[in-house]
Amino acid sequence: MAKRKGDLDRAASGDWLVKKAKSEQQKSASDSLVGHALLTQYYNKINTLREYILGELPSSSRIRRKKIESVHSNCSTPSEKAVCNEDELALGRYLDSTLVARREQPCPATKRALDLRWEKWLGFSQKGDESYVTLSDGLKGAIYSQSEMVDFVVWLLFSHEKTKRWPKHLLCDGFRKQARTDGAQTGQVIPGLYEHYPNHRVRALKKDPWPQILMLLGKEGERIMIGLLADCAIFEPVKAGKDNFYQLCGSPTHELEPLAVEALKTSRLASEAAAQRAVERRPTEIALARNRMLYARAALNTKGNVIFGLRHIHVLNRFPFKAPSLSDEDSHQLETQVSGQDGDEGVIHIMMYMFPRQFGLHNVFTSIVDRQKTAQMFQDYTLREEEIAKKFGGNSEKSRRAAKHVPKRLRGLPRLIRRLQVLHGRCAYAAMLQHYCPVLGQVESEMNGQAGACEKPPLHSTRQSKNLANHRKRHTPSSAPPAPTPQYDSLFDLATPISGVSAFCQAVLSRVVPNEFWGECLVQDHNKTCFLKNVHRFIHLRRFESMCLHEVMQGMKVFHLPSP
Repeated sequence: MAKRKGDLDRAASGDWLVKKAKSEQQKSASDSLVGHALLTQYYNKINTLREYILGELPSSSRIRRKKIESVHSNCSTPSEKAVCNEDELALGRYLDSTLVARREQPCPATKRALDLRWEKWLGFSQKGDESYVTLSDGLKGAIYSQSEMVDFVVWLLFSHEKTKRWPKHLLCDGFRKQARTDGAQTGQVIPGLYEHYPNHRVRALKKDPWPQILMLLGKEGERIMIGLLADCAIFEPVKAGKDNFYQLCGSPTHELEPLAVEALKTSRLASEAAAQRAVERRPTEIALARNRMLYARAALNTKGNVIFGLRHIHVLNRFPFKAPSLSDEDSHQLETQVSGQDGDEGVIHIMMYMFPRQFGLHNVFTSIVDRQKTAQMFQDYTLREEEIAKKFGGNSEKSRRAAKHVPKRLRGLPRLIRRLQVLHGRCAYAAMLQHYCPVLGQVESEMNGQAGACEKPPLHSTRQSKNLANHRKRHTPSSAPPAPTPQYDSLFDLATPISGVSAFCQAVLSRVVPNEFWGECLVQDHNKTCFLKNVHRFIHLRRFESMCLHEVMQGMKVFHLPSP
């Protein structure tokens, strides 16, 4: 019993020693952060290159950790002088003097994202997963792998950038996306990129001592090196002066905001969001976005011609009216289509766009505007499919039932929504535009074409003569001269008066919007006339003038509208 008790005491003391060693190691790791007067204003974590590598190594790499720790930066004792050489001393000094700086991201990379980056590296290097073995071919293989990893990081940063500009990263400086066709570049190794002018930082990361550092990392060397180059900033010491560094990798420091400014902005945005969440916007605070309506780009078809009317992504074009099928259950289906109680998904989808607040979607009255998506006062609600799918697109029975549910306040509107779909499908937007906003040359050419088309054929033509004429028309080139292209001396010849634009908009709204939307009897005519007058006012506004929702509703008799 005494022996067994002694063993337990020794085991307990051993566990205590292990725990103490681990706590001291964690404490030393937290105390190993480097303090620099300038860099600490922009980065949360600053370590030496040796400390960063030791922190990224897996816990199982004890031999590799001891090997990295054994690289000396100076030889003070005679025994160390006997073992060290100049190359090892230079490598040790570089590991202890080079700084690695990082900023804490609000959304750190997940394991899935890191695995996806590793898969991209395997596809870029065109080799299998060799993370379980050390580098072969010694220093020669390390030099080749280091050069290839630097090229991969440049390619990866460009692949993340969706715009035509180069990414804000020092390794991407000098590279361009479009491949040149004049044959000036030679020896290109990065797919889809060419070197517009030399990048000395890229060349420095491919030379000594970086291949030697990659050899020290062992099995996980490629993962650690890719993460170091893609996610961190590297600073090399400069001999001149004191505590001066040269940035070798990472986003340029002058492009970053100080941590104090960023924290202040975050707290201010949080306070603004809390204030918006607490107060509902009034109609006077909701202004119409004129620049989205009047200064937007025209929608074009595949031939480059302008498409008149609503854009193809508009909800009324994506969910057109579908006539009821009378093949089966004729009477029941017809009654449900007319009454609007069949739960038609297209009609409910349109109602979600028209009345988002009733369905619990993002709206201008109570929702917070995401400033990362838009710089405007309100978000663009042209497409809500992602939001609707997130809220009602589940596979459960509850989600499917919620997608077909009409709020109690909107129970009587499906019939009017179907009427809106029918009127939108019948509206000839191009013909109405040509009528209210005509272009002089196009009107004359169309009138000539219509006059030629209205000429009647001779009475004695028979079916056989018609077939013969059609056959000749198909096999004989047309001798009719093409219609002359109208010529304009100035862009002002194509200008349309404001009164014509106003008349076109009022005519379209009068034809598309059902009259029942405005009310009944005298209230209907009053509300419709008042709304069209406000449309006329809105179009006549000058460039920097705006109109709010309160002005749009001014004069309309809302309380006299029948409840849905």
